Formats: sequence, C-alpha cells, structure tokens
Amino acid sequence: MANRDCMLSVNKNLKIIWKEKVMKKGERNRIGRLLCYIFLATFLWSSTALSSVSKEISPTEDFDELDLEELLEIVYSAARHKQDISESPSAITVITREQIENTHCNDLVCLLRQVPEVDIRRVRPLYALVGARALTEPGNAPRVLFLVDGREENMELFGFPLWQSPPFHLEDIERIEIIRGPGSALYGANAHSMVVSVTTRKPSKDAIRIFMGGGEHDNTNLHLAVDQVLGSWLLQVSGDYEISGHWRINDRREREFSRVRLRLDHETDSSDQSLQFGLMSGGGAFNSGIAPGELKNGHIGHVAIFHRDDFLRAQVTYTFLKNSTNLDLPLYYKEIKLGEIPKKWNVFSGNLDTEAQFTFKPFEGNLLITGGNYRWIFSELGGNDPPTTNQHRVGIFLQDEQRLWENVILTAGVRFDYNNITPFTISPRVAGTWQFVENQFLRLSFGRAFRKPNDFNTSVHFTEVKSEPGFEELTDFFRKGIGNRDVGNENITAFEVGYRGRFLESRLKVEADVFFNL
Repeated sequence: MANRDCMLSVNKNLKIIWKEKVMKKGERNRIGRLLCYIFLATFLWSSTALSSVSKEISPTEDFDELDLEELLEIVYSAARHKQDISESPSAITVITREQIENTHCNDLVCLLRQVPEVDIRRVRPLYALVGARALTEPGNAPRVLFLVDGREENMELFGFPLWQSPPFHLEDIERIEIIRGPGSALYGANAHSMVVSVTTRKPSKDAIRIFMGGGEHDNTNLHLAVDQVLGSWLLQVSGDYEISGHWRINDRREREFSRVRLRLDHETDSSDQSLQFGLMSGGGAFNSGIAPGELKNGHIGHVAIFHRDDFLRAQVTYTFLKNSTNLDLPLYYKEIKLGEIPKKWNVFSGNLDTEAQFTFKPFEGNLLITGGNYRWIFSELGGNDPPTTNQHRVGIFLQDEQRLWENVILTAGVRFDYNNITPFTISPRVAGTWQFVENQFLRLSFGRAFRKPNDFNTSVHFTEVKSEPGFEELTDFFRKGIGNRDVGNENITAFEVGYRGRFLESRLKVEADVFFNL
C-alpha cells in the first residue's frame, strides 16, 4: 500500500505532518479515533474557555499598522470595506507580505497554487489557466477577475489576464486577497469563480531594495526599487527584467520582458491620493484558444489615479495593449496544403475606466455601500472584419450590511450590468454570518455571477486567410466560423455553507466550505 500524507496547517508556517505507513486496519482505526477524541476535546474546551472581542474596523485603517496575525484576520475585497475575515460574506484567503517573503515561489501563479479550491494548469511559461472550484477549462475562459489596487487586469481581447506577466514584481506586493466563489454582485463581469485582488505596497520610508532570483524553466529575474519620502508625498520607482526558457528546446527563450513602475502617494489625516504608472515590454509564447502563438514587440501600460477617504473611493485608469502576434496554425491535412494564414497580426486594445464607491452609515449597525463604474474598450485587429470595435460597459451596485444582536451579520447586494455586446445582466447576492458560540462562525450564502464573452469570442473574423484551389470555403470559414456576435453571457448560481473556528487563543484555525454551482 502506498504511503499517504495528512497535513494540518497550524499558524504561520508551522506544520504538523503525520505520515501513515503500512499499518494494520485495527491500528489505523485506533489512531483515527484518538485523533477525533483530541479534536473534539479541543473544540469543546476552546468553545467554553476562550473568548474574543469582535471590533469594528475603521474603513481607513492602514494595513501597515497591523501585525501579521491581524493582517490574516482582516479583509477588504469581499464586502468592499475592512472587516474581520470570519464575518466575511464570502470564502476568502489572505496572502501577506511576510508569507510571500517566506515562500519558495517566484511568480503569482505559484502563490495561487497554495490556495484551497484554486485550480492551476501551466500550459506554457507565459500561459497558465487559473480557476476555482472546478471552473477551469483549456479555452479562453475569463472566469477569474484579476484586480491590482482595484484596477481590472483582464484583457478584453482574450478575456483572461497575463498571469505569468502581471504589471508588478512579487516584491511589489503588499497582500493578496482571494475570494473563492462568485463576486459579480460587487465587481461585475468575469468574477465568475474567483476574484484575485492584489494590493501593491506603498513607500513608507527612504529605502533601496534589490532582488535577484530564479527558478524552474530557466527563470531569471532582477528587481530594483527606490522609495523616497518627501514630506507628505511618497515616491516609489521600480524596474525589473525577467526571462524564462523553453519547456522542450534548449537555449530558447519563451518569455522575456522588462517592467518599469512609478507610484506617487499623498497622505493626509482623512484621505490619501495615488498616481500610478506602469509599462511592460517584451513577449513570449501563449495560447490563443485556436492555436499556439507568440507575442512580439509587446507593450502593456497603464496610468491610474486613486482617491480614498471614509466616504468616497474613486479611480480613473487607462490601460493599453499593443503588440504583433504570430499564430502557429499550419493549414494542412496530412501532406495536403489547404491554405495559409498570415504570419503576423497587429493588435491594439485600450480601456478607459472610471469607478466611484460611496459608503454610508444610515443608523447603528447598518452599513450601506453603493457605486458604479464605466468602461470604454477600443480594439483594433489587423486583417479582421471589422478592423475596429468599440464596447461600452456600465455597472451599478448596491450593498446593505446589517448587524443583529452583536453575533449575526446579514449582507444583501445586487449589481446591474449593461454593455453593447451582450444582454443586460442582474447579479444578486445574499449572505449571513452567525457567531453561534465564541470563536465559532457559520456562513450561508447565495450568489449569481456571469462571465462576458471576450473580443475573440464575438468579434474575430479573419479576412486575410488564403485558400488553395479546391478549398475556397476555407476563407469563408475563418471569416464566419470563429467570432459570434450573438453569443451571450455565461451565468452561474452558487450556494455555499462555510464554517470558521478559532482555537487555542487563535493559534489554530479551522475552516470548511461546502458549495454547489449551477
């Protein structure tokens, strides 16, 4: 009988590992009963002997002022305000700066692989499929929403973000919050199975940081950052360079890019503002959904302005993607040439986003959050019909949170989304958390989410495919057989029951989730 490992994570990086060797059935049963008795005794003792005080968290409380234990217990993204993780209406996982520094990972995908319920498939060094709760497939399925400082990073052309080449280095990350489950009620399209929200760290003191690293697939990277405090202004300038080798061919690079970032923050006692700029250049191999490809002379950039205070959180961002794309799609059947596809496609896509969120406290124990966003998307694809497309997306959300009897929190929200490509969509959510005994929390939730088809699904109609004599239908097939403007949204309805408990003065935490996706 093969060995089996059972691992229980206990606070920070301490791990207790029990390796079950070849045992007789009776011995395994006795050990199993003993472990159950120990766990039951611990549960009963901690429920009666330990206590915790649920504190209200200020919306402007700074993460820098919290220690590691508090950072792990505070979240923002699940309800768009800071709250105790046990009172969150969604299953959520936090990865802190200290955990990133103590991990073996050298990219974001590796970090996400450690999160429960998250599915990872590495296809190429530049292309990884990321999903949650079995909603991961090999096509261009934007079922995960990727946010960086609240700014959406999903590419409208393909739908998914470039997980292997995000607009930051791991050294730039302050924390990551992963909502495991649908999040469209707050965030709209593509928050289908999971929301990954990355917060980059802001400068806090004069410092110079240098990082050199490497890893699997001949990965090598160099990162340099300079932080400068100028009175109430905080300046950060960083840059890095990264390459990865080919999975099958020696001495061939499959990913090579460089990044520069600038961040300027201004802080007051009641608010803060931030200006962020980033530019990434390079290229590498990827999967287009119909064939492998290669990005050449690629440029991805963004400019973002943020304002945050107790009442208003607002942002305006512009993001663009410009590159030449080569598709590896030989049109042959055995040794018969059917035609040929152009070697190079010039691609440009730009997004302009505005978003505002307002927070109210109408009466004691009640928190009302409302807001909306607008996104204009412009895409240009050479050799396509039409060569340019325009999309307009508008979303409005409303969420009300009510605390009852100090140990029950009810959350209800709804979002309305419209765009000129797919039908009007309503995304509701209802959740409740109940602290039935001290340190023991039960969560029930219902939500509906959707993913919007990307440009590749709706607007790609190749016009420059050349057919060989006898295969004239091939040109018409590529013109009509890929994009379908009439394709609609994909919807999901999810039901969830979750439990979270704290034992041994919060040194031991136990979490369990049961969900059903329709």
